[in-house]
Amino acid sequence: MILQALLTAGAIAVTTSSHAETPAELSHLTEAVAPMSRHEVVPGDTLDSILSHAGIGAPLRTEAALAISDVFDLSTLSPGQILRWSVFSDDPSQLARLSLLTQDGTDIVLDFTKPLEASLIKTEILLRDRRETFILDSSLFEALAARDAPESFAVDLAALLAGQIDFRDLEGTERIALMWSENILPDGTVVGEPQLAYARVEKNTDIFELVTGSVEQPFILFRNGAQVQQSARPVAGARLSSVFGNAGTPCLARNECTRGSITPHGPERQSASPAQERSCLQEPCGDMVGRSMSIMAGAS
Repeated sequence: MILQALLTAGAIAVTTSSHAETPAELSHLTEAVAPMSRHEVVPGDTLDSILSHAGIGAPLRTEAALAISDVFDLSTLSPGQILRWSVFSDDPSQLARLSLLTQDGTDIVLDFTKPLEASLIKTEILLRDRRETFILDSSLFEALAARDAPESFAVDLAALLAGQIDFRDLEGTERIALMWSENILPDGTVVGEPQLAYARVEKNTDIFELVTGSVEQPFILFRNGAQVQQSARPVAGARLSSVFGNAGTPCLARNECTRGSITPHGPERQSASPAQERSCLQEPCGDMVGRSMSIMAGAS
């Protein structure tokens, strides 16, 4: 059983410049502009932090933010979106061009060689289904990277199969099969977060199968054909960011190793502490029973 996420893109008006450069002007601009840089947004990124790290001056960062804000809410900047920019060769702190590619295929383009105004260009987004089957003879991260598969699936599988499989204690003979979908540009660039549809792990005599649907639907885990677990996402549309990490637990009022999730749609992270799950069952605090939760800063 395979459930695939259905993604849709809305129509966006395309605006173009009324000024056409002459061949001489184009040649001069090409020589003066450095090659394009690219950054895929990760949790915690902001437009200002990305451009600041790239050495862009504060006045231009402010101009860029104001221009983009006319057509896009920068508070919704989320993992998987792609920021591209070029600078002038003789002054790397000066932007020549900046674009933000959103997950629905809208490219927001700023040209700093002209009066600054955001242009919206609709880029074709293709949905590609992928599958991989392999023997896990290395770490899961390494195995995924070697097959150009999303390394984030290593975190997802370790968290969703917690209590069934300890990925730190594998024999190197486990067989894994994955199916997922991803959005790509015509040049093959992956845009946004890939959506895991199905995972199968064969360990000794057991077969574990994980089935997922759309981002609003839960993860369902089967062991040898029988359902053993159903896990709802902590935040709609979120993906697990880490299997562990320190966070305050409300039950014991101290930092403990936790599992977390970061939503690409906002700044909330919810963390559940497997180490304290039993303690919270025995010592419920307030209305929180069975799982300790904490809210901390996430993506913005």
